This record gives sequence, structure tokens and C-alpha cells, in this order.
Amino acid sequence: MTAKATQLIFIYGTLKKGQPNHPHLCETGHGNIKFIGKAFTEQIFPLIVATKWNLPFLLHKSGHGKIVRGEVYEADSAMVSWLDEFEGHPEVYERDLISVVLEGSASQQSLTCQTYFLKIFPDGLLKKPALDTYTSREEQPYTIQ
Repeated sequence: MTAKATQLIFIYGTLKKGQPNHPHLCETGHGNIKFIGKAFTEQIFPLIVATKWNLPFLLHKSGHGKIVRGEVYEADSAMVSWLDEFEGHPEVYERDLISVVLEGSASQQSLTCQTYFLKIFPDGLLKKPALDTYTSREEQPYTIQ
């Protein structure tokens, strides 16, 4: 993948390795994507799980919540288009820039990535417990497949 044709994407939810929607990233018809590494946000944000489907939401409210752990990928424009559709951008989630720190880099390398935020939400969502990482698990399974 050439640098000019790709974007860095920070993934924090069901598309992470080992999570229910990760296999979609490997489907060749969606475009190309390459795992760069694990990372965490430089700012704190509320990562919550809500709805009857136990969806993870990263609320666009810096200064609230926790440092969020996820994964950084390099995606070509076809994959970014597929991700936009998958995430309901811009009707549900909105893709925006975020600064993350790549784990394991000796210099604590900071990267600017795109990620998907829930920008418009009821204030009640801020009362939900904030997570530092998302995992679909038995007591709170993601239910849309």
C-alpha cells in the first residue's frame, strides 16, 4: 500500500482482533488493510457499551472517561469506504481525527489516526461506566452478527 493512498484507522470495538466483526477486515472485496500495532488514546474519552445489542460507542467527549486501548490499521481508500458504510458514517458514527500512542515503541510514537465517534448522543450515555478496552464477552455479548 502506498502512503498517499492510505489512512491510519484506530479501531476500538467489534472490528478488533478476536472480536465478532474482525473477519470482515480480512474479506478481500472490502479493500486492503494492514495491522500496524496496538495503541491507546492520548486523551481520555468515554468508551461505553449500550443498546440491546451491546454496541461499543466512543463518545466524542474528550476529558471524560478513560484512556482507550485499541488497534491501528493502515487502510486503502476502498477499505475506508467500506468502514464508513459499516460504521454508518456520517449518520450514526462520524469519522474524525484522534491522536494515539503506539504501544511497544521505545519513543512512545504518537500517531494521528481516523476513528469513529458517536458525536450526537443523549447525556444519559455519559452516566454509563466508561471502559478502557472493549471485549464482547459472555455477560455482555455483542448480538448483531
